[in-house]
Amino acid sequence: MSDYILLINYARRFSINMGQQCSLSILIVIASINVVFAQNFTRTSIDVLVNGTALNDPWAGGLNSCQFSTFDANLDGVKDLFVFDRNGGKFSVFINESATPGTYDYHYTQAYNDLFPANLRNWVLLRDMNCDGKEDICANSGSGFKVYLNTSQTSLSFDQTINPNIQALYEWDGSAPLVSGIFCISPDVPAIDDYDGDGDMDMWSWNEFSTALYFFKNMAVENGNCGTMDFVCRNRCYGMFGESSESFTLLLDTDFECDFNVLNPRGDDPGPYRHTGGTTAMYDLDNNGLKDLIIGDVAANALTALLLVESSTGQDSVATVHYDFPATFGAGSGINMITFLGGYFIDVNNDEVLDLVVSPNADLDARDQRSVLLYLNEGTNAEPVFTEVMDNFLQSDMVDLGAGAYPTLGDVDGDGLIDLIVSNRKRFDVNDNYTSRLHFFRNTGTSTEPEFAYLDTNFLDIPSLQWQNIHPALGDLDGDNDPDLVVGDLMGNLHYFENVTVGGVVSFVAAPAPITDETGEMIDVGQSATPQIFDVDNDGLKDILVGSLNGSIAYYRNLGTAQTATFTWVTDSLGQAIASSLLGIQGKSVPCMYRDANGTHLLLGTEPGNIMAFSGIDGNLSGAFNLDTDDFNHMREGGRTAPAAGDLNGDQIIDLIIGNTGGGLAYWQHVPTEVPRKLLSEFMLYPNPAESRVSIILPQLCALPVELSLTDFQGRQIRRMSLTSSRSSFDISQIQDGCYIINVQGENFSSTNCLMILR
Repeated sequence: MSDYILLINYARRFSINMGQQCSLSILIVIASINVVFAQNFTRTSIDVLVNGTALNDPWAGGLNSCQFSTFDANLDGVKDLFVFDRNGGKFSVFINESATPGTYDYHYTQAYNDLFPANLRNWVLLRDMNCDGKEDICANSGSGFKVYLNTSQTSLSFDQTINPNIQALYEWDGSAPLVSGIFCISPDVPAIDDYDGDGDMDMWSWNEFSTALYFFKNMAVENGNCGTMDFVCRNRCYGMFGESSESFTLLLDTDFECDFNVLNPRGDDPGPYRHTGGTTAMYDLDNNGLKDLIIGDVAANALTALLLVESSTGQDSVATVHYDFPATFGAGSGINMITFLGGYFIDVNNDEVLDLVVSPNADLDARDQRSVLLYLNEGTNAEPVFTEVMDNFLQSDMVDLGAGAYPTLGDVDGDGLIDLIVSNRKRFDVNDNYTSRLHFFRNTGTSTEPEFAYLDTNFLDIPSLQWQNIHPALGDLDGDNDPDLVVGDLMGNLHYFENVTVGGVVSFVAAPAPITDETGEMIDVGQSATPQIFDVDNDGLKDILVGSLNGSIAYYRNLGTAQTATFTWVTDSLGQAIASSLLGIQGKSVPCMYRDANGTHLLLGTEPGNIMAFSGIDGNLSGAFNLDTDDFNHMREGGRTAPAAGDLNGDQIIDLIIGNTGGGLAYWQHVPTEVPRKLLSEFMLYPNPAESRVSIILPQLCALPVELSLTDFQGRQIRRMSLTSSRSSFDISQIQDGCYIINVQGENFSSTNCLMILR
């Protein structure tokens, strides 16, 4: 408070000699410099129109190979959807906004994403593991699984202290008992369900060779404490069937031999074995009291139902096999979707009857656009009748381009509005390798309220050129004030398309050969070129940055003119910025450089999906950039993120559109956020008032250099200098008495103070 009093006293003193206006100005500064503006991104939505109709969830981010669970996200008593996409490790929450039986209305939200652990991989199922009525997170952990308990009270929360590698008691026939982790290999998805209707969750998973099923019974209820998991391996040959190690051939009866099993597979289970609750890959299809198995296989393009009965040996055994599930149970025909399918039984339409959702469980070479089949159960839980409704459940409401989405922004048609071009990495087609396309979204909104119309799903007909894994970049390379197009491809080359749009009729002309450097050598960054057109050195000419498979950034400087670009290679590792990767091999970098009032910034899309942010770029193009964070704004958009920057709403602040491996897009609006600061807390300024010289001490963690500007209250700049030391001083003897504003701007620092010059 003493700082305020000091300045107010200065104001009173100045008002005597300089008038009331100066005094008032000082007081205004006192009020204003107590608040600075930090820039923050928030995920939001703008309309995307398809054939004139707005999509419900355009920016939901795409879906590929999904696993489905239900849980109550907003604690309103209605089950919402949790979708985990194995491709890219992305999870999505869809709020159920229709509790009317027989209807459904789901809408995507990221409001709960930060409440989930960030390291979810391979498979994730939500199940109530401690009998408290709240679904917990069950997730893959190496060759086992881990649990995060749901601790929600008045709002959703999870205990981030995991229970890793859940263990079980194994009692092999003829061997001493041992305690070891529950085996669940990462490529598979287990079934977690209440086998015997006692209230606790049991588990089934494939063995080490994926040829037979383990059954782990949860003894929590039997032990008198349902809140504590206690698994026992009750069968390592559950169902008494096997699968060929070379194909999806099932071995039954005398063809199957269980080499060794547990001592007493059925033990003390009391029966009857009847339960109609939710399940992932188990459902009592024939209503005989035993959960039947619904399995998919990496070598199969369909789901198979194995109906179980209690055999004379006392074990649950397969009696009937339906290779065309769910055809026998109402669907009319089986599923034929490449490949490695998973089935999930959840109540989609709020009628308390379990429906069926089917999606691939493969990271690669699986259907990626229409990849979520919905079968509504028009029968009952006891006698299901599954009817196919759609093969793009949830996907029909969003932009979903297949596998991968790489956006770029620019005013393509010359109407003053920022348009959007997006490429997909591929779109699954068993007969075609050239499915990478450009998609054109024209901005049909206004300068302050953008709106995109999805006009062209095969812009410029890239498949006819037989390029794979393309990535677009817009920028004016010929000085005619419209953005031209550069397209990177799988082979690491760049291709140029000149924008020759006239009168709003969009048109591009392709150059006959890939882009070369000033020596005539074809630009080649190895594999998967991801270009950006940007004036890196701020000399008025557009340069080219290129990310690549190895995670680095190549920099080609423009040595030509605004009308004729000539590129020269500068470095293959600009700023020594390397994109993070899953295995330390392929970062799959996507650069996004932009410039604002605080200087030049670099965002870097990565293979795991985190976005890295770098500063320290201006004046340091030959040095190492500063890594400010490897988790920029905590944006969780799935793997292989691809950021693109542009001012979409005319507020002079950069917004982001981010693509991901799921083939979808996210819109992050850049908004200023007021951050209160205590007066004079950022840097020391003394003496103040000063007569001939003033000194400045910067905060200890302030990155150097910083720019200092001294202005008067009419906005006229009196002095500007660069400070390269945390302690500096400068001469003010030639500056007349008065009140001035000192502003200091740095890469990680910004602050403003008043300076009084009084003699």
